[in-house]
Amino acid sequence: HNATVLFRTTTPDHFENGEWFSGGYCNRTIPFKEGEIDMIDVDSIMRGIEVDEFEKAITSLGSEKRVNLKLLDTTFLSLLRPDGHPGPYRQFQPFAKDKNAKVQNDCLHWCLPGPIDSWNDIVMEMLVNG
Repeated sequence: HNATVLFRTTTPDHFENGEWFSGGYCNRTIPFKEGEIDMIDVDSIMRGIEVDEFEKAITSLGSEKRVNLKLLDTTFLSLLRPDGHPGPYRQFQPFAKDKNAKVQNDCLHWCLPGPIDSWNDIVMEMLVNG
């Protein structure tokens, strides 16, 4: 049995003007263009650690190929898609009673359809075509 193991890199958040707990919001409705946004330090450091550890794992396997490790690096692709988060719409009609209501924005989860569809396409390509 030769297993294929996919390791996905971290997905960046898209909060602006603060974090989720300090007034940050994530209400963009269109993707960023390349160069319009930079990763925050925590996301950049996390991805660096993940890529380094993945490379160490590949090296430690050496010529033993009973496990096929693949890196599903979605970090930069995901960075460009702030529109793929629920934002304030994780609850049905959050502003129905009060259009100025303070509603927690959700920039930690992803919506379908959206970036996750792209991830699925990439996974399928990796599995089918190596």
